[in-house]
Amino acid sequence: MKKNMMMAFLALAIFASSSVFAENYPFSAGIFALGKGSINTADPVNGIKNAMTIVGKPDLGLNIYIPLGKENKVGASIDVAWNNLSYNMYSFFNKDINTDINYSYFTIAPSLHAYGFLIGVGYSVPLDVTTSGTLALLNYKSDNLQPVIDLRIGSSIPLYSNFFGRVNLLINATYNLTGAFKEDVLTAVGLTSSINPKPASIQIGVNYLFHIGNFY
Repeated sequence: MKKNMMMAFLALAIFASSSVFAENYPFSAGIFALGKGSINTADPVNGIKNAMTIVGKPDLGLNIYIPLGKENKVGASIDVAWNNLSYNMYSFFNKDINTDINYSYFTIAPSLHAYGFLIGVGYSVPLDVTTSGTLALLNYKSDNLQPVIDLRIGSSIPLYSNFFGRVNLLINATYNLTGAFKEDVLTAVGLTSSINPKPASIQIGVNYLFHIGNFY
């Protein structure tokens, strides 16, 4: 069943990306919104477990698409976004002892696109961190956070298009390559870099891109 669903998704992405325009998409710019679930992939200290959460705030941002040629649907894009991540941590002995950690970032993310599929990286500057719950392992202040780099892959599937622009369904996954906290914050409380939080996320949303023109 899962295999059939994956094959159907890939067929839809390939069909959608090849059927709307006979040529590459034009230079485009617009806005997007994404909802997501995320989890910490770094192992916490003994006795603490990670759990996935649905992020309470959507990602909102601007997207620019730059075609790289005329005949093939290959291009580059840049996202500029307000990016949010969160995860839950709980006591192995009592799940009622837990907390949600919520991060907000300003993110710039260039990507390469090929026939509806994309791969890219994001560079995020921390804006804020908040917690809610009864479990705390670190000093959760924005001054203790550092910029992070993430790897991202996904798909952009056209849902509707006309002369003026297009609406795309976005399905993406991200993985933070760097830890959320400064190293000296960890060493100050006797912790190693191996427990530095590295959230990963699954995202789904939409964008609308205005067709501006071609460079070729």
